[in-house]
Amino acid sequence: MNNVHKPLIIAGHNSGIPVELNPVQAEFYRNLETQSRQGSYWASILIKDLQSLSSGHVKRNVFVTDGPADASFKNFEMILPGCRAKVMKCSNGKYLVYKMNLDVNYPELQSNGRKPGLHQVRKTNQEWTPKFKGNGQISNTPNPTIAISDGYSDINRAAIICAGDISETGLIGSQILPRQGFDMHYTPGKGIGGLKNIRQALHAATDINLYESAALLAKTMEMAKNTKDVIWVAQGGGSGVLTQAMSILKNKGVEFTNNKHYLYFSHPTTSFVRAQALAMDIGMKFDRNNLSIRTLNPNETIGGLNLGGDFIAAYQRKKRDPEYTALHLGVDALKGVHRNWQPISTTAGCAAAISAAVGTGGSALALPAVLTAATAMTGLGLTLFSSWLPESYRRLKQKL
Repeated sequence: MNNVHKPLIIAGHNSGIPVELNPVQAEFYRNLETQSRQGSYWASILIKDLQSLSSGHVKRNVFVTDGPADASFKNFEMILPGCRAKVMKCSNGKYLVYKMNLDVNYPELQSNGRKPGLHQVRKTNQEWTPKFKGNGQISNTPNPTIAISDGYSDINRAAIICAGDISETGLIGSQILPRQGFDMHYTPGKGIGGLKNIRQALHAATDINLYESAALLAKTMEMAKNTKDVIWVAQGGGSGVLTQAMSILKNKGVEFTNNKHYLYFSHPTTSFVRAQALAMDIGMKFDRNNLSIRTLNPNETIGGLNLGGDFIAAYQRKKRDPEYTALHLGVDALKGVHRNWQPISTTAGCAAAISAAVGTGGSALALPAVLTAATAMTGLGLTLFSSWLPESYRRLKQKL
């Protein structure tokens, strides 16, 4: 008998709440099953999330929504990567998925950088080139390294910046990285967290705008949990995507305790304290130094460290990491003192120098003139250049 025009029960056969799709959505679902069998991790995520309604609708990506006025059911909207599903909870308790706004071209959009996804990045002809990995699985290389990028409008630009940040961590040899390359979980956008989006910086674990990318990253991380000696580098606002991905994994009970997965935060613009706590919850490891911050960059010092977050991070690590000693705590606390006060004294010194050099009109100078004056008067030009214009600084440094 042809089942095309019949509803489809996708969960709750033996236990849990029944989840049913109407005939049209059932056809979409069967297409997703086909893609999942062919290796699409995007399709696998949609299937699992829809099935998860059998445990109830109280989830980070399910919201009450308006619908027909009828006391016999409640309306919800489920936000998924490349899909918004309309769901009814009927009077008999079951969930009915009655509409799916599904982007069937989602893998293609991932491939060209218009949607989040995992890419293999290799250096060819002195250029870092990303290539989409539709299965979401990390590369099988020694010490596989995965960068989680900030939000960028250009995937090639993201690859260049992530390569620079990985290199600066010192975790991968300077000769190995160009030969081996790395993987990159890319998020399109205009930056994540930071001073301009402080709410997102403080609450990245629950920010719904990060869910699409975080769900995909969580799937990649879960598939990689049995791989040993993996290095994850959160680049800029990628720390926010990683934070929510780790929160998803924690809720699912996924742990990395039995395999060494190392985590490094490169210039985070979302709460480092929250991210480190979640990382320890799921068994991630850290090298002695697991953080780099540009002292004069407020997106990092305020968005990432929240002006003093390094103290809390050091303390929470001391309580839970047996290899992190009281001496380590003391040293990192002193680094925090230096980090928190240096911007104040440095900025004040720079302002005084510029004022002495050019008078009260200094604030109207173009940035290059300010840097020139600062360099001449106080020797701070390099520090300011690397903090305020990190991409330009890195490009110039690579040419030297």
